[in-house]
Amino acid sequence: HDDQWYIASMRSNTRYQSLAVLTDAIAEALPAGSRAESRVTEMGRFYRFLNARLPALLDDWERERDGAGGVPRGEDGRLLGLERGGDGQPRGVEGERSAGREPSAAVPGGGRP
Repeated sequence: HDDQWYIASMRSNTRYQSLAVLTDAIAEALPAGSRAESRVTEMGRFYRFLNARLPALLDDWERERDGAGGVPRGEDGRLLGLERGGDGQPRGVEGERSAGREPSAAVPGGGRP
C-alpha cells in the first residue's frame, strides 16, 4: 500500500507513553488522595492502556485492510458491535446482552433493526 505513513507513525509513536509520564508528574504534585490526583492518575492509566493496545489495533486494521477480516461484520458488510441504537446502547450481540435483552435472530449479528 502506498499510504504507509500512518503505520510508521503508530508503530514508532511514543505520544501516549509521554503523556503517561507527564500525568504521573502532575499527579505527584497534587494533594494525595484528592479528586484531582485520582483523575490525573486515571488519565495516566488510560494513556498506558492506549499505548499497550495500539499495536494490536494496527495489526487488526492491517488484516482488515488486506481483506483478511478479523473484525466481525454483518451480512450487509458493516462492522458489528460499533453502532448504537436509539437508546444509546451498543448494537450487536454483545450490546443486546449487556442491555439485558436477548439478541434478535432476525437481524444479522443479533442486533436490533
